Amino acid sequence: MAHNEFTTQVGSHWAWKQSLVESIGRYEAWLKQNQLLTEEANSRLQETITTLGQEDILIAFVGEFSRGKTELINALFFADYDQRILPSKAGRTTMCPTEIFYDRKESRCYIKLLPIETRQASSSMLELSELGDWWHEIPIDPSHPEAMADALKQVSKVKSVPPKQARDLGFDPEHLEKCPETQGMVIIPCWRHAIISIQHPLLKKGLRILDTPGLNALGSEPELTLKMLPKAQAVVFVLSADTGVTASDMEVWETHIGSLPQSKYMVKYAVMNKIDALWDDLDGPDSVKQAINHVHNNTARILQLNAEDIMPLSAKQGLIGKVKGNKELLEQSGILQLEKALANRLVSTREHIIRNQMLKDITAMALASRATVSGHYQMLHDQLEQLEKAPDQTKEIHRLNDNLKREYGIYQKKLLTIKSSKSLVKQQWRILNEKASTKVLNTAILEAHHKLLGSWSTIGMGRAIERFFLHISNELQHFHKEAELANRMLNGIYGRFEQSGDRIKAPEIDSERYIKELDKLHLQADKFRTHLKTILTEQHIVVKRFIGTLVNQVKELHSELRNEINHWPNEAIRPLVQNTHEHKRILEQQMMRFKELIQTGKTRQQQKAITEKMLKEFEDNIRQIDAICKDIQMPGQNKPSKVIDLQSAKSKLQAG
Repeated sequence: MAHNEFTTQVGSHWAWKQSLVESIGRYEAWLKQNQLLTEEANSRLQETITTLGQEDILIAFVGEFSRGKTELINALFFADYDQRILPSKAGRTTMCPTEIFYDRKESRCYIKLLPIETRQASSSMLELSELGDWWHEIPIDPSHPEAMADALKQVSKVKSVPPKQARDLGFDPEHLEKCPETQGMVIIPCWRHAIISIQHPLLKKGLRILDTPGLNALGSEPELTLKMLPKAQAVVFVLSADTGVTASDMEVWETHIGSLPQSKYMVKYAVMNKIDALWDDLDGPDSVKQAINHVHNNTARILQLNAEDIMPLSAKQGLIGKVKGNKELLEQSGILQLEKALANRLVSTREHIIRNQMLKDITAMALASRATVSGHYQMLHDQLEQLEKAPDQTKEIHRLNDNLKREYGIYQKKLLTIKSSKSLVKQQWRILNEKASTKVLNTAILEAHHKLLGSWSTIGMGRAIERFFLHISNELQHFHKEAELANRMLNGIYGRFEQSGDRIKAPEIDSERYIKELDKLHLQADKFRTHLKTILTEQHIVVKRFIGTLVNQVKELHSELRNEINHWPNEAIRPLVQNTHEHKRILEQQMMRFKELIQTGKTRQQQKAITEKMLKEFEDNIRQIDAICKDIQMPGQNKPSKVIDLQSAKSKLQAG
């Protein structure tokens, strides 16, 4: 596979995730080796490893038909096949939304096609994806590019139907091509949705591509706008440089991209494709550059985007340059600029998400383990330093051992306190569970569903949607109040542990996140509803799918909330359990060593050998956990609670 900046960055990102999995595995092994691994900690570690393995990078290509989206995908990701893999010749080639990825679960390559006739049902694509009988499947062989490209032409397959049937399927006949063979017939795509699994290096490393066929599909498939596009980490809006921003381009932008919620985790680019149409040997390079700059500046002004987020390029010339190894043409095509932008911003954004979301708990766990071992090392070091200076070593050993027993007793009591705290958490969990009841949600959904389906006017639908979101929002606000009480209670429990010297952050319920997500969904739904105003009287099926998708999105959000609630009782107390278990286990190990020191018949030299062995075990453990923390922790934020200079401490003890 030919390497460019994007493929290199994606490869590095994949390798980095693999190294994170290995680091988490080493942390698990370290906990096991020291008999510090609790059931709760093991469950959290395994969950993070699984999540890292399933994490993908989704790039969505959006734009009107004949803008060159599929050619751009070929040029960016599949040029190493030395031909066009996805159909992208002149005209409408991608006739249905197409997802391209590698199916890691089934480990095979295929095309799955959903017939366009399924639009006559109100079922969403997500619901139909679970019904295998609806899908037409074609196996593909990635080792034979020509055969694979031929099989992929199925995605652009079309058929002729009467205008009424086209309208019933969600199309506007006025915007469809007329059938040249049969008068009065129009051409529609054969398929509603395509899923393509290819064994390709980039796809195997987690890249996922969404290719959309234009305004008509975006308007007729609410899932694309309400669900799939908002989940993309990058949205590439493709325009044609020779036409500029047309009215239909602007409608796609305003309705489906500009309305996407602002997020630091999503990047948006506009691509001015087909700049080779502006190349003119007679006018010279300066004139061509001036023409491209004019279109570039005009596009930035219309879309209100930063100039650096608009890329003038030629996907066609970029593909030719890659396939033929023509570096000059490749540079001139401008595609390298987009590759660089995607590589730098997209990959770094994904890593930021992983570090701040997926690894947050694991980082805290590893640092807490490090602090625990470090604290006990310092305590042991101080104790042995006192032992070296004591005039009566036997008496001092007994005194130190008594101190260890008292400390051990404190942690035994902590375990009893944790058990009583679990009961309090369980009580609060029952209240939270009631506030986020599925029954309450279903009642709101049934009521709203009935009113939405009965409201065929724009005003009526608007009012029904407002009432629906108001109902859900009110229920969420009630939950938020109880969640705040739960957080205060949990902080009180953790506060009692802080009094004994342990500082552990309580894992709070972030109920505000769900309120913000619901607000975003409300905004998207309102934008999409406005777009439906011209087809409400004709396409009741589209409206039903819109309502179904809207309800499913709220259900998904509610399901996430329910999952967090169900995990909360264990997650709430897990840091305390882990911390107390680690302290207790280390004290047990120290008491065993002191028991050896107390044994009669031990010479001073033998006692010294035992103490040095104790110190070395701690030193080895600290070095190991330091290395693990360094691998897992966020760059520039390595802040262990107390760094001990092991060599200095050891020398000081030996000198004393």
